[in-house]
Amino acid sequence: KVKKPIFWRGAINQWIARKSIHKKIASLICAAYKKNRSIAVILKEKKIITMYYDLLIEMGVDKDEIVIMIGDTEKDYRKEIIDDMKTFKKKIILTSKLLDKAISINRLDTVFNVYPKDEANTEQRIGRICRTHKDKNEPLFVDFVYDHVVFYEQFCTKKFNRMNVYKKVAKTDYVNNFIKLVNPYFNSRSVEEQEIERKKLNNASNFSILKI
Repeated sequence: KVKKPIFWRGAINQWIARKSIHKKIASLICAAYKKNRSIAVILKEKKIITMYYDLLIEMGVDKDEIVIMIGDTEKDYRKEIIDDMKTFKKKIILTSKLLDKAISINRLDTVFNVYPKDEANTEQRIGRICRTHKDKNEPLFVDFVYDHVVFYEQFCTKKFNRMNVYKKVAKTDYVNNFIKLVNPYFNSRSVEEQEIERKKLNNASNFSILKI
């Protein structure tokens, strides 16, 4: 059941505390890494970014192929990180809202929107993987639909929500169905609840629900 609205801080703290969910998400990222994808992981707060870094290293990601770029990353080092992502020396970048700014990495083909926000941010993030590059895979954008009401509102109920963007993308011919929706709680539900959730998410378009 959806809980009553509370302040964002409380919702974020609850989200941070769900360690089992973060392990499942990290396993999806690791699977994409093993398929030789160039990946950006959008997260929130330095401690969460560090936690994902440690999880991914534990799961087999080469520490020389993963990098963190956040607000206090020095300008010169940011340039080095972006250059390393462009040349595929680094395969995973863990970052925050920095990716919403004027950063161009044409080699990038995958975004894990682990800490999703509203419509404007989403358009920017999808745009990061829709640029041409001779060596890139087909784009993959993975959005995480959390049950907490303050997250769920930003997905589909507020005026400026992410579903608006996904409906728009679904009408284009760029790549068929490259947006994947993930509800991390999906497999813990009954068959009846799973069917309700599947219909709710698929109602607007032909998005896939990834099970984790």
